[in-house]
Amino acid sequence: MKRIINTFLFLSLAFSTAFAQVGRIMYLDFNTTDANEVKSLIGEKTKKFNNTLEGEKIYTFQVAAGEKNGQLVRFLYADSFGQIEAYPKKGNEWWWKNVSPKITNSSGTEFLQYAEDASHNIAKPGENKVWKVLFYKIKPREGEKFWRYRKSVAKAAAELGDEISLRVWSSSIGGIPGRVLVTYAHKDYSGLDNESESWPKVVKKYDEMFNGDYNADNVAFSKSLEMWGNYSELWRFLPELSLPVPSS
Repeated sequence: MKRIINTFLFLSLAFSTAFAQVGRIMYLDFNTTDANEVKSLIGEKTKKFNNTLEGEKIYTFQVAAGEKNGQLVRFLYADSFGQIEAYPKKGNEWWWKNVSPKITNSSGTEFLQYAEDASHNIAKPGENKVWKVLFYKIKPREGEKFWRYRKSVAKAAAELGDEISLRVWSSSIGGIPGRVLVTYAHKDYSGLDNESESWPKVVKKYDEMFNGDYNADNVAFSKSLEMWGNYSELWRFLPELSLPVPSS
């Protein structure tokens, strides 16, 4: 059996929404017998070469549910493409020398960008350990309906404070056109249980803010999606393979 490390690079799309941070992704396949060594090497590389104060953030997750169960997700953030280009390259050389020999296959790189006005997140880096990730594929010419719903959900969530941690990323380069990742992050697995209590609060607030349009907008949102390409995963955060490491 094999495992795949996923490294995602997130960049921008023009879907009539506001985009902020960018990032980077990579899928890496390796033998399960090398799993501990691969994790150790990735952790060593991260601590040696990614411990900067200029905004670089590299997080690693393990897929806990979904078709890629057991794989790792390598997720780099930056404030701009220029910032990614400015990062020191010695870490890349170290990776190719020490990690790459353990990799049996690589899927390539995808760029996405953070949709700030469709997101609501007040958590500290690394605070949330469990992420539910929803992958959507928008139909051509249906982006307006999709983003109207997603931005309204974010506004309703913001009115509720810390009830929900919501991030939305849109694929730009190297990925499937129209693909969007929506993540709901929790401090632990109990947050998944609490979704049945928190989500009705979002729906109620949505109706209060937007004249009772939640059901109609949700239907339009569903119709904006392709019949294929929509799926979900559960990610578990691995702080020992990530920087910045949370303080608690």
